[in-house]
Amino acid sequence: MLKTLSPLAKLTRPRLHGVVERERLFRWLDEARSHAGICMVGPPGAGKTTLMASWLDARGIPGIWYQVDPGDADLATFFYYLGLAAAPHAESDAAPLPMLTPEYLHDVAGFARRFFRELFFRLPPASVLVLDNYQEVPVDCLFHQVVAEAVSEVPAKMNLAAISRADPPSHYARLIANKNVTLLEWDDLRLTLDETRLIAGDTVALAPDQLRRLHERSGGWAAGLTLLIERIRKGALWEDEAGTLNLETVFDYFAGQIFDQLPAETQRFLARVGFLPGVAASVAQQLTGNPDASVILEQRLPSRARGIGSRARVPSCHHGRRRDSQPRRRTWRSAQGLRGTQRGTQRARGDGLCRRARGALQEGSYRGVHRAIPQITFWKDPPA
Repeated sequence: MLKTLSPLAKLTRPRLHGVVERERLFRWLDEARSHAGICMVGPPGAGKTTLMASWLDARGIPGIWYQVDPGDADLATFFYYLGLAAAPHAESDAAPLPMLTPEYLHDVAGFARRFFRELFFRLPPASVLVLDNYQEVPVDCLFHQVVAEAVSEVPAKMNLAAISRADPPSHYARLIANKNVTLLEWDDLRLTLDETRLIAGDTVALAPDQLRRLHERSGGWAAGLTLLIERIRKGALWEDEAGTLNLETVFDYFAGQIFDQLPAETQRFLARVGFLPGVAASVAQQLTGNPDASVILEQRLPSRARGIGSRARVPSCHHGRRRDSQPRRRTWRSAQGLRGTQRGTQRARGDGLCRRARGALQEGSYRGVHRAIPQITFWKDPPA
């Protein structure tokens, strides 16, 4: 007797519970179906995955949900799992989709076009292929060129949708310019006051002025709103006497979402230079001795994640590593010695971003958190 295999989590659409349907964005997605590709870009906790999954559920749209992970940088792995995802949609006597074996490596782009052509042919009418966590594959991998090729094979009334924390790679520039791909970005994803009211209404009772402050301070960031609502529900303090938000939970959130997911060498690099108010790649390399400083600053970190540090203490996203204070003091003194020769144009790309992040936290606000993740203020004095 054949054993029935359970579907892989990698190929399973998220299960939703008590989700507020965002009709404003549902209508946007309905109209976006006239484009072959849909790219949804926003910071962690912006509600991207929930929005896409709830829209598919509400509209009864079939298709494939594919969770991208770093292993998909190996194209043979990517095509293998896509083949598994397509299998339930094929006729019983249909041959499996081809695997990327060595004889196809001389023309991967051609293989990809044929593969996706057959994949979409097997899917039900009006299907959507969703690639969630698209940013998990490094930008310099062939994976992104392959997916860009797939857009040209999407039939009418079908779509390929990518959900990402990072802006689309350069391979998408022509597709976006030709309107084959349309973008839903952070400014669109931010919660409106009405959406905030709907989300909060089923959980906590707030006066209108409290709800307005909650919305303004969360800046439309869905995860921030959810974290604050949970604190309110448990009776915890969410505003101090000055009316500023308690942000400790935010530090913990981004520790798991951003810092803990970085390679160990990148974490060590950021622990050395992350507290500086602004640093050029050349200076970072001199301070740390890391020859890959520019690569870390420009490529390995998402554009919204540059600028991690602390003002008064090492926050929880650095796991309180005060034992590193001696190297930090040495780094600070070295940075002070380099300041005179590194002014003006050699500021880090995120310098102005860091200033806005610092101001956001000083105001006790989540505003702008999507522009520098996590938005943690910076030391103005040498670390203790």
